Amino acid sequence: MPLRQRASQSFNDFYRYFKERFPNVSAAPSQVKAMLEVGKRKWRGEPVSPELRQAAWKGVGYSLGTAILAAVAFYFTYQKVVKPYQFKLSREKLERSADEKETLENVIFADDLDSKTKEELARFMIAKRHMDVNEKKGRFQETLLFKAIAQNDVSAVRLLLKLKADPNVVRIATHDFGPTPLLYAIDRGSRDPEIIDLLLQHKADPNMESRYNMNALHLAILRYDLIEKDKLLELINKLLRANTDKDAKNKSDETPLKFAQRLRDDPYGTDTKKPKLDEVIKILSE
Repeated sequence: MPLRQRASQSFNDFYRYFKERFPNVSAAPSQVKAMLEVGKRKWRGEPVSPELRQAAWKGVGYSLGTAILAAVAFYFTYQKVVKPYQFKLSREKLERSADEKETLENVIFADDLDSKTKEELARFMIAKRHMDVNEKKGRFQETLLFKAIAQNDVSAVRLLLKLKADPNVVRIATHDFGPTPLLYAIDRGSRDPEIIDLLLQHKADPNMESRYNMNALHLAILRYDLIEKDKLLELINKLLRANTDKDAKNKSDETPLKFAQRLRDDPYGTDTKKPKLDEVIKILSE
């Protein structure tokens, strides 16, 4: 049995318990998972969206109050009774009988495992299977960190960095400007600022160069049209706080300030987006 199937076995156990305990309630596994999510959010005092509530209780026939109490009870049972089974057996059983073909990638990007389970399994695979979180694969010699950034998967980025993924590893960037994870994230428009934060917190070097000798500031300015104004200004300030060299020069002998001024004054640029560059220039001029 693959690792992630074995790791998700606790939910299957819970689902069987649910069906035995409530035989008259017709609920598919996906609906029971929604119930657990409602219970988790109520347990933590977090809001529950109408869509999630509907997905959990549609056709069940409970009153709202009873449904919420049931969801909390389900979650408590899952967390305190069933789920601990998940790794009570794992250390011994996984070493003896887990599927040798399971990959670190499958665990990191599994959509049926929670973050704690992923971390436990990943650490086991790294320690016992000697799998390398920084292994490079494919035509562009990319690590899993690049895949997580490409998918805008914040939780995967966070987990990989926790597992000692190298934030300054270099890939082959022949068709873009992202040879390192940080530059790759910026080149893609940095859709989630938290990814940039995580990389910088883990010592990603903003002064490493992409094509045409551009550092992270040059690249953020180059991609100004892909990034919302507030996010762009926030990114520029983050990079400056991370000691990105604002005096570094690209292949055209331009500092980030000079580069921003040239893009702003480019007659072929997008006029409606150029006010963003005025704000960037103001920050870099300070």
